[in-house]
Amino acid sequence: MLMAWLNVFSSSSQRSPPHCCPLSASKRTVYASHVKDIKEAIHQDLKKRYAGDLEKTKLKIASALDARFKSLPFLSDDDRRETYRRVVDEAAAIAEQHPQEGVVRLEQEELSEDETAEEEEAPQGPPPAKRTCALADLLGDTFGDVREAPEKSFFDQAEEEIKKYTEAAPLPLSGNP
Repeated sequence: MLMAWLNVFSSSSQRSPPHCCPLSASKRTVYASHVKDIKEAIHQDLKKRYAGDLEKTKLKIASALDARFKSLPFLSDDDRRETYRRVVDEAAAIAEQHPQEGVVRLEQEELSEDETAEEEEAPQGPPPAKRTCALADLLGDTFGDVREAPEKSFFDQAEEEIKKYTEAAPLPLSGNP
């Protein structure tokens, strides 16, 4: 009985939709036209304000640096690559202008952590014996020389950071960058 009723309902609904559908569809159409008009007005206003290439470039870079929009879906592939190339260039230029700034901050943080650790350990008595590694004691002469990787240029460092940034998943639109 239920199946027969469902068949009748589905076949009749295919011929003529319920009376509420046209009403709700017309409301959505009216609403959509208002939204469309508002969006168009905003677009025209912003188009006047940000007509220059410099402003457009800054907006693209700002969007690229916002973790919610970093995929830049509104740009072509060429524009996306160009935008991230500019980000890398700017980051490298800033790093070249202030090369010791990041190192100094890191050293200050490590120093403050060391001072805090020393203050906590001082009242406890004699310092603990230094731990040695059995593997280092056994194979230290053979494998003791640790070669440091060649220092990367500021451009290479910035390029690597941007690559990691773009490969990470973007934040949801409701997220806080």
